[in-house]
Amino acid sequence: MCLIVFCFQSLCIWSLFMKKTMAYFTERESKLSKGLFSFEPLFYNERMLKKLRQTGMTMIVGTSQMERVKGLLDKLPQEETLLVYSSWDGYYKDPEQIKVNPKYKQFREMFHNVVDIHTSGHADRQTIEKVIKTVKPREVICIHKEADATL
Repeated sequence: MCLIVFCFQSLCIWSLFMKKTMAYFTERESKLSKGLFSFEPLFYNERMLKKLRQTGMTMIVGTSQMERVKGLLDKLPQEETLLVYSSWDGYYKDPEQIKVNPKYKQFREMFHNVVDIHTSGHADRQTIEKVIKTVKPREVICIHKEADATL
């Protein structure tokens, strides 16, 4: 089952690669989906911080942006900041993986509130329910479902 969750807050990015990827996806899929798959993320900068602190934001980040994230975390209330960790947990749990690339563990440790939701590929029902309970969206749109299950 695939779904899209609308949080009704600004979607922000720092990565030019991510911006180009989302623009390409939107250009390719927006017409076919009648605008459902149309993403126009804000390219985050410091001038936006005051407004985004009031309205809330979702920011897509990775370990390559660790220093920038550290700087932003210093300006945000930790009790209201949540990291949704959506990568394999072995990157921060497996001693061999940590030795090879300690950034995943270091990145997670910067946050007081972390929820693990590995959503790559097709998420199962339990994962989708966890996403919905964590994000608490106003609306959930199911794209397709398993033939014998309902959400």
